[in-house]
Amino acid sequence: MGRGFSGWIARHGFALLVLATAGAAAWAGCATHMPASVPDFALMALHNRGFTDIGMNELRAQDMGGASLAAMTEKQRLQLGELRRLMARSNRMVRQLNHRMHRLEADSIR
Repeated sequence: MGRGFSGWIARHGFALLVLATAGAAAWAGCATHMPASVPDFALMALHNRGFTDIGMNELRAQDMGGASLAAMTEKQRLQLGELRRLMARSNRMVRQLNHRMHRLEADSIR
């Protein structure tokens, strides 16, 4: 590393950047005023809703007021079963690729 100021920045610059960002976030949190009450539209948006559909790239809110616990549990059980099947398939593929790689390595050594 260089000497002097550029060397010091190279060693400690990232830590200073993190410290400055944390300080700015703390200042913004303290400077922001909380509303006296929660707005009605926010409460209406949250009424009987929950993030029940969890996909690869999304969380989807759905109405939980009319859904029965048994139906939601069954849907979750089916989703977990599909996830287990996908994981087992990807594990098999990884094992096959590792086996092929070891065979290729052994053939290249001979």
